[in-house]
Amino acid sequence: MTVRRGATRASDLWVYDAARGTPTRLTFDGSNWSNWSPDGKRLVFGKGRLFVTSADGVGKAEQLTTGEANQLVSSWSPAGIAFLQRVSDSANGIWVLSPDGGAKPRLFIESSFALWHPAFSPDGRWMAYVSHESGGDGV
Repeated sequence: MTVRRGATRASDLWVYDAARGTPTRLTFDGSNWSNWSPDGKRLVFGKGRLFVTSADGVGKAEQLTTGEANQLVSSWSPAGIAFLQRVSDSANGIWVLSPDGGAKPRLFIESSFALWHPAFSPDGRWMAYVSHESGGDGV
């Protein structure tokens, strides 16, 4: 869940353990875009760069990406982690990062139109996304 801090727009990620009835705070930097790993044991999140952390809150978050542009994670499958990032002042892009974080992210698609919500198919072979190319949002 995302919990907003007081009157600010900053919010952080928490995991609620339904069996124990306890919440665990995972982020402390205002990160609110996240996605679960396919096995449900980790979360990738970011505010700027992307990080991965254990869903149980144990250990320190590991940085996956670098760069100056804001990166917004959207989907995680065995095929990779899909995220949005501005390519230039006039272009947006959907990027894919290897699920093990070992390789540099690769540009999947670039557009001068808005791109949103990239999502891998369950088997990781396909990706759907929203584009504003037609003048309205379309998948």
